[in-house]
Amino acid sequence: MQINVAQAFNPGADDPEGVKKAAIFVVISVVCTLATLLILPGLFLAIYLPGYALAAMRNVATGDNGGKLPEPTSMDCLWHGFISLLVFIVYSLPLAGISLLALGGAVAAVGGAAKSSALVSLGGLASLGIMGVAALTVVFIICCFVPMILLQYCKRNQFGDCFAFGEIFSGILRSPLDYAVVVCIPVGLSIGLSMIPIAGPIVATPLAWLVTANLAGQYGAKVLDMHGASAKEEGVGFNRFE
Repeated sequence: MQINVAQAFNPGADDPEGVKKAAIFVVISVVCTLATLLILPGLFLAIYLPGYALAAMRNVATGDNGGKLPEPTSMDCLWHGFISLLVFIVYSLPLAGISLLALGGAVAAVGGAAKSSALVSLGGLASLGIMGVAALTVVFIICCFVPMILLQYCKRNQFGDCFAFGEIFSGILRSPLDYAVVVCIPVGLSIGLSMIPIAGPIVATPLAWLVTANLAGQYGAKVLDMHGASAKEEGVGFNRFE
C-alpha cells in the first residue's frame, strides 16, 4: 500500500499554513452552498470546488510549491475549474441520453394509463425503471474515473488529456488497490458527513474534494511517477493563459 490516508486528513503536515488555507477553502465553499438558490454563487461553486482540488492535486502529485495547498483566492482555481466543468459536461452526455430515454418511458407510461392500455403502461414503467438503473450505473462509473481523469489533466494542464482513455485505464491498473483507496475514502467521508444534521451536508463536499485532491495527488506521485514533473502546456485553446 503506497497511499498514506492519514496525510489526506492533515493539511498542516507539510505546510504550516495548510490548516488555514483548508479552512478558507471550506468557508468559501459553505458560503456558496448556502447561496445556491442564486444562480451566480451556484455556478461559482461548481467551478471553484474542482478548480481548487485540481491545483491542490497537482501540487501533491508533482511536488510543486513543496506539495502545499494552493492559495484559496488564486484565480488559477477558477480557470482550471472551468476546464474541469467542461470535462464533466462531456462525460455527462451519456447520462443525458439515458435521461431522455427515461423521459420517453415516463411519457409512454402516462400515455398508456390515459388510454387504459395496461400493456403500454407497464412497458413504459419498465423502461423507466431500467433507464433509472442505467443512469445510476453511469454516474457510479464516472465517479470512479474522476480522480484519474483529473490526474491526466494535471500532467500538462490540457483539456484533451482528460479523454486519453488508454492512459486513464493503464493508470488505474498500475495499482488497483491504491486507486480503490483514492475513490472509496472520499465517498465514505462524504456519506458519513452527510448524515450529520444541518452542518454535515454543507461541509461534506469541500472536505471530500480536499481529501480526493491529496489522495489522488499521492497516487500521481507514487504510482504514476509524476513527482518532479512540470506541466508542459502545448497547443492552443484550453491551456491556462499567462
